[in-house]
Amino acid sequence: MSMDINVFLNELDDSIVPIWLEKMQELGMSCQIHPEFSFRTHSGFLPFKINIRDHSHPDLIGKDYYAGFEFYYDHFDVNKHIKQPKQSWIDKLLRKPVPVAYFANAEIDQRLKKCTKSTLFNFGSSDTFDLRMALLASATLTEIAKGICWQAFSDAWPSSDTIVSQALNEVCEYEKSLTPKDFKVHEFKGWI
Repeated sequence: MSMDINVFLNELDDSIVPIWLEKMQELGMSCQIHPEFSFRTHSGFLPFKINIRDHSHPDLIGKDYYAGFEFYYDHFDVNKHIKQPKQSWIDKLLRKPVPVAYFANAEIDQRLKKCTKSTLFNFGSSDTFDLRMALLASATLTEIAKGICWQAFSDAWPSSDTIVSQALNEVCEYEKSLTPKDFKVHEFKGWI
């Protein structure tokens, strides 16, 4: 099973990558992105080299791991994602008003109208760190790019004021709940 997180924002350029990584490193891990990554050209699996310092299960701390998620960056226009409902001939005959359709709701749709780009973070459960990387990467990108995050797997629109701390809490809770026999990790042996 895979899950999606979208971050809606405006144009990104690669100058934001060091800021993005620095923000993730403030969350108890050292973090490096694949050296060939570029927002303009990347599509598909986005690998990271991570080393957890804290905020995790004690047995996961202090080792280099290879982790990531599927990442896509594309154009976005909220109006193209709103499906206008069709009226039945009876509704037309009775002159019922056409219901208003939204992508999310009136308030969020208004904010989304300012966004021209969308990022997709797709992750699963094949690796213990999938959740960590997708949640923390999307949350920090939302914060630094002043974006709008939609966690499609739970239909949640987290507040940009608390998104990073919420994501870190979820990651900590999940990883600390595991036992060593539950770990599915990949030691970092070089970039693939």
